[in-house]
Amino acid sequence: MEFAINRPSGLMTPTTTGAATLGRFSVPKRTSGVSMQKWVTLLAGGLIGTAGRYLLAGAVYRWLGTNFPYGTLAVNTLGCLAIGFLGALADQKFLLRPETRLFWMVGLIGAFTTFSTLIYESWRLMQDGEFLLASLNMLGSLMLGLVALWLGHLVASLL
Repeated sequence: MEFAINRPSGLMTPTTTGAATLGRFSVPKRTSGVSMQKWVTLLAGGLIGTAGRYLLAGAVYRWLGTNFPYGTLAVNTLGCLAIGFLGALADQKFLLRPETRLFWMVGLIGAFTTFSTLIYESWRLMQDGEFLLASLNMLGSLMLGLVALWLGHLVASLL
């Protein structure tokens, strides 16, 4: 079984093969197959996606109010629509070059909402007939996310 993230057509996250230290931070020296142009492409998409999330969620909250997380719901739904559309263009129509996919799917939509990535990868598992793994991915992400949030809140409250 090959996980959706490791497929040639899936979302790819490079692995670091070495790192330099800059103060307290580790900076990748070389990442397998990732050039400086790819990093710029990824970061440009991320910058736009982050700004888009902030602007869209804010507009929705101003329009519908803050008694329910309408802004987050709108961002996550739009992100799923966009990643589904782009995923089909990439996987079925072969219309997105790797650099274009990196900008839109990993950078922009990835920064816009990580929920869309969760849904896309679960969808890919379902396409492979791996319904149990898809369910575990979704439920595990939800449950582990809630437990991690609770633990983080607990630790911060003890400070």
